Amino acid sequence: MYRPAAIKQLQVVGNSLNIPVFANENTKDVVLIAKQAMSQAISKLNDVVILDTAGRLHIDEELMQELKNVKTNLKPHEILLVVDSMTGQDAVNVAQSFNENLGIDGIILTKLDGDTRRRCCIIC
Repeated sequence: MYRPAAIKQLQVVGNSLNIPVFANENTKDVVLIAKQAMSQAISKLNDVVILDTAGRLHIDEELMQELKNVKTNLKPHEILLVVDSMTGQDAVNVAQSFNENLGIDGIILTKLDGDTRRRCCIIC
């Protein structure tokens, strides 16, 4: 499920922090969007690129396949899983599942917005 409001939210936060946010709302092809974001970042001589994937209420095959495709095509330096701390002990199971399916470099537990959506940030 794609949430256009999430893109707007990232743009507002990025703007308030003076951090550029790339978005292409004309396609749902996450690999294409990620490649375009990387191309733009390289052209602007950005040192770090964070690819923020869609948050999910549960782990599903569609999410994992999208993440695997991004990993294969962009070869990121680091993959961090961000999990809402309200997930509690289940965060261990979530991290294990993401690590088995994707290979993560770390996990960040944080209080995001009161629900238990899982995100995966890919750093290139």
